[in-house]
Amino acid sequence: MMQNADFGPGADLSDGDLAGVDLTRRDLGGANFHGSDLEGAILAGANLAGARFGSARLTDADLSRSNLTGAVLQGADLADAYLHGANLQRADLDDAMAPRTLAPGAILRHASLRGADLRDANLQMTDLRDADLADALLNDAHLDGARLTGAVLRGADMTGARLSDANLENAAMRQANLENARLRDAVLHGAVFLRANLRGADLCGSDLRQVDLQGADLHGALYDADTHFPRRVDPVAEGATQIGPTADLTSANLKGFDLHGRDLSRADLRKADLRGAYLQHANLRDAQLDGARLRGAIVDTRTRFPEGFDLKASGVFAIHPKFSFAGRELRWVNMRGVSLASAQFSKADLTGADFSDAYLDGVDMRSADLTAALLRFALLDAANLSGATMKGAVLDSASLMDANLSRANLRWADLTEANLCRTNLEGADLSGAWFRRARYDKGTVFPDGFDATKAGMILT
Repeated sequence: MMQNADFGPGADLSDGDLAGVDLTRRDLGGANFHGSDLEGAILAGANLAGARFGSARLTDADLSRSNLTGAVLQGADLADAYLHGANLQRADLDDAMAPRTLAPGAILRHASLRGADLRDANLQMTDLRDADLADALLNDAHLDGARLTGAVLRGADMTGARLSDANLENAAMRQANLENARLRDAVLHGAVFLRANLRGADLCGSDLRQVDLQGADLHGALYDADTHFPRRVDPVAEGATQIGPTADLTSANLKGFDLHGRDLSRADLRKADLRGAYLQHANLRDAQLDGARLRGAIVDTRTRFPEGFDLKASGVFAIHPKFSFAGRELRWVNMRGVSLASAQFSKADLTGADFSDAYLDGVDMRSADLTAALLRFALLDAANLSGATMKGAVLDSASLMDANLSRANLRWADLTEANLCRTNLEGADLSGAWFRRARYDKGTVFPDGFDATKAGMILT
């Protein structure tokens, strides 16, 4: 690490060894970090306006709530970095490497991200209005609820990207690859999909009447009764498929598709791929399921199957407290509001899972991966989360009374207003975690050196 460095506005820290440095809330406006190694650095809340990070290494760095307006991060390595709530307005991130970056709620308005690698990045609720994402890699990126009004996504690869409830009004998506992307209930007024690839895309609930679909490939795209196409576009003639009763979904790719509450009675689902699909409350009575693949599909007690259907042999995951999810892969699964007290999730991959408002008292999540999971208002009293990875998880207003979080990785987790009375946090990694107005009592066990008062917690 650089010794006796001048950490201040305009400082020249180029090509420096700054791995792991703690610069929380420091004023480093206009500083030069070009080519520096900042792996694991803590820059939370820092003023980095106009700073230069070209070709810098920022892997696993904490840049949450930092001011990066006008900063230059061209070619920087931001893999696995944490940018929650960061302000990157007009920042230059061209050709930046940022796969798996956690940046929910970040402000990237007018930012340039041409050719940036954002594969599997968490960009939920981000502000990307008027941003330039031409030729960017957004494969499997999570952009649910993001604001992309006027954004340029020309030639971007968005294969499998999640854009549900996103605002893409007037976005330019010419020749973009949106194969198997999820655009459910997205705002698309004035968007341009000229010669875009929308094969297998989820268009349910989307209003496409004012969208330019000239030359777009809609083969295998899925729509429902609430989808509205331009007057001159015949979805059936374009090869799109409508979801609903009696639908012909033979060999359809419905992997990971949200069919929650859907009426698919008498539908032809022979040889369809339903692996990992959400089938809670779905009606599949009298549907043809010969040869259909259902392993890992999520069902509940209200899911209806054809008479004689062998639920156990199908390999589905049932939302029931007695069903074991131990060791299962349930990345980005929607479990919002479920009741699974004392359920088994030990060593399960629950990356990005949504357990908001869920009843999970006494649940076993030992050594589970809950990176970026949503647990807002969840009830986790007496839950066992020892050794769990909860990096960037959102637990605001969650109840964790009597819970065991010993040795858990809570780095960058949001525990605002959470109830931590009698919670065991011994040996937990709490670096960068937020505890504002979280409650604790004399029975709460913290890691050595942790200052609850400094963290803004309330003793009850």
